[in-house]
Amino acid sequence: MEIKQKINLDFGRDTMPITVFAKQNDNKTRFLEITPLNSGQSYALEEGITPRLQLTKSDGHTVFNDAKIENGVIIAELTAQALAAPGVAVAEIGLYKGEELLSSQTFYIDVERAAFDKDAPTSSDEYNALVDAFNKIDGAAVTADQAAKDAAVAVENANKAAETAAAAVEAANGSTAAADTAAGNANAAADSANAAKEAADTAAENANTAAGAANTATENANSATENANKAADAAGNLNISAEQTATGATITVTDREGVQTSVHIDTLTAIKTWEDVKNAVRLGLGATLFPVGYEFTTEDSVTGAVITW
Repeated sequence: MEIKQKINLDFGRDTMPITVFAKQNDNKTRFLEITPLNSGQSYALEEGITPRLQLTKSDGHTVFNDAKIENGVIIAELTAQALAAPGVAVAEIGLYKGEELLSSQTFYIDVERAAFDKDAPTSSDEYNALVDAFNKIDGAAVTADQAAKDAAVAVENANKAAETAAAAVEAANGSTAAADTAAGNANAAADSANAAKEAADTAAENANTAAGAANTATENANSATENANKAADAAGNLNISAEQTATGATITVTDREGVQTSVHIDTLTAIKTWEDVKNAVRLGLGATLFPVGYEFTTEDSVTGAVITW
């Protein structure tokens, strides 16, 4: 049970305002299939891009959710929180890749008030994209902690292997001494001495093999310890910061490889058309955006004369 509305969004220019219909409180049923354009031409999305729906509801709360790409088309879900407030919501699609951000033209979602709103969600901000980033950070910390525990176990096993190797070497030395004694009595028991000598050589070879195994275990323990230290350093280098701006806030997440992802949430949208003016007034921004003395200019479609309002 899904409604998929297909729209074209241009990332290279502004076009006629696009308005999408939706109903308040709908949940897991409304999706947008967005074809990306570049100045009216098809725009192919490269590998590694993460699309996100950036939306300001009519009551001023914001939504910042991940979308997905399927066969070159952006699929964005209109969540219950995105449709919690009736009225016109202002939206755009942001394309993220590392520190790069490319935003689409602005479009509008006309959320019609529900006739029945029992147990309707209270409108609030929704930042699913940021929640996903924080979960990845928590996962990295857990991985680093587990790596440190594995390294400790490897060191303990290496110590046990070294003790076993030392005992084997000591036993081999005793066998060699016995072989030398038997060789001194070779005139009396040459065959027995040769057999003892062969046994001693075999024991020595086994001891050397055990010593090699102990060295290998020690090297593995050192390698595990080094990896644990690197993981712990990576976990310690994870950083989250937020910086307030004049119109919103910029949140920056730095992962274990030092790659930064910055998200800017802007509550002010550029006014370019009469439709924008209408929607701004509906949102209660008229007095702020158009104070006394503000002038609009239009061009007469017949005479071409510029008219000041």
